[in-house]
Amino acid sequence: MGTGVTPAQDEQSKLSRAYAAILHDIRVLAAQHKKAPRKRIVTAEYSVDNDLDVYRLSAQLSVISQNNISSIGELEGRISRLKEEYEKRRGEINDLIDEHNRLVSLWEQAQEFYSLSQKGELSDTEQLRRTVCKQAMERNDNLNSADADTLRRNLNSLSKRISGMKDNLEKCRQQYEVYCDIRDTYYKISKGDSLSKLVEKERKHREQFKKILKR
Repeated sequence: MGTGVTPAQDEQSKLSRAYAAILHDIRVLAAQHKKAPRKRIVTAEYSVDNDLDVYRLSAQLSVISQNNISSIGELEGRISRLKEEYEKRRGEINDLIDEHNRLVSLWEQAQEFYSLSQKGELSDTEQLRRTVCKQAMERNDNLNSADADTLRRNLNSLSKRISGMKDNLEKCRQQYEVYCDIRDTYYKISKGDSLSKLVEKERKHREQFKKILKR
């Protein structure tokens, strides 16, 4: 998720304002060392800008702004639509994969048929196999080598189409997960105890640190 986009105050939606407010408070807690120092980049020195909670909320606020999400209700609607779209796309891909597998099987049978046809004397097993392959080809109007070449080209085209659809499906899934993460975070913020929990974590963190020093 991108960062660095902060909408102007007069353009902020209710959802954005809620995030901006909690983000400001958490930055203050981090600057005053009143929250547990969770680093975003473990190898770097801890600072407000290297705080994982600050980074996560900033990233979510950026997504809210860039996607013009004005309210939690609108966000819920987008999540619902994304879920429906994902299921629909996944069903379409599964149908295409079934068709792809069917064509692969047919192409392999065609190749086996032509290979057996070029042999001289065939064993009983080979004759039976040749007959089975021929029947499969006849059922699909695939009777000559030119048809087999066309089938191969169709397979390549179908494979590329499935690959592209899978990429789009993955993007849909990622966006769905980002929106769900924002929704869940918002509901935690709405409870009003997010800051107190962070302060309590810091208190426990300091107590543990003191015990370590005593040991």
